Amino acid sequence: MRQVVEWHPAVTEAVGRLNAREQQIAVAEAGYLPQIEGGIGTGYNNIGEPAGDPEPTFPHRR
Repeated sequence: MRQVVEWHPAVTEAVGRLNAREQQIAVAEAGYLPQIEGGIGTGYNNIGEPAGDPEPTFPHRR
């Protein structure tokens, strides 16, 4: 009986529609999740000079 249900075109179509809706829901829910962005820099600007202070700076304590 299970093979007949899995083979029937109407059942296969319904399962496909269900899977598509689940994917649409997942995409919609992803819009509410936190987004993470990042990148890697070379430490040089576009004219070949070092960008910023190459050494780390720390707060001065008195």
